[in-house]
Amino acid sequence: MWVKLFVGLLFVAGITVWFTSRDSELPQTQLAAIPAAHTAEAFVGEGIIVRYQSTDIPTYFLLYENERGAFIRKELRFTEERGCNPGAGDLPCVLSISMNPVPVSIGSYVRVVGDIDAQRVVVRSIEETEDSTGTFVFRSIRIGESMSGNGMQVSMTELSGEGGCEVFLGCFAEGVPRAALTIETAGQVREDTLIPGMVKTVPGGVVVLLWGDIEDGEALVALGRETAS
Repeated sequence: MWVKLFVGLLFVAGITVWFTSRDSELPQTQLAAIPAAHTAEAFVGEGIIVRYQSTDIPTYFLLYENERGAFIRKELRFTEERGCNPGAGDLPCVLSISMNPVPVSIGSYVRVVGDIDAQRVVVRSIEETEDSTGTFVFRSIRIGESMSGNGMQVSMTELSGEGGCEVFLGCFAEGVPRAALTIETAGQVREDTLIPGMVKTVPGGVVVLLWGDIEDGEALVALGRETAS
């Protein structure tokens, strides 16, 4: 009799512990299933419009100086449509140029207002404005010539449109301009090859190739100097 009573008590205790553990774990499971609310982050910035193009499809950026004095590029989307993204399963990745038309000229100094979506900015408004601090200056240069501005001197030794790949530069389609530049700034001299939209950070600022005319042997370069304290 005592043995049966002892077994019965153990059975009741086991059921009690089982229900208690289920009750204590259930709220944690429910809470973990509730997704966190996502709030879009607003973006406001002033800088120049840059077009980067290594293939037939261009990508547009805002090149601007942040509050710490560093130059930053943000990709701009002028449409609500999601851009071509292989990581999201867009294979083959084909994006029509008409899906993201830029409403201003390349090199324009603008004020952009929008929302940050991953690494892009979905543009709500864009307007041309004045570069009151003189952050950027623009200079045209031909092969064998030099130019200066914002404390920098740049000369171009070559401008070609041969396709293919180059170490430390990338792979580009036939006809995309490549400009070989010698850049002097802050007592330093460096040699770089740039394609349109490529940004090179140098002491005191940045050098940007906006476009290159292979037939005429001429390129347009933007020189940006640091203005933030």
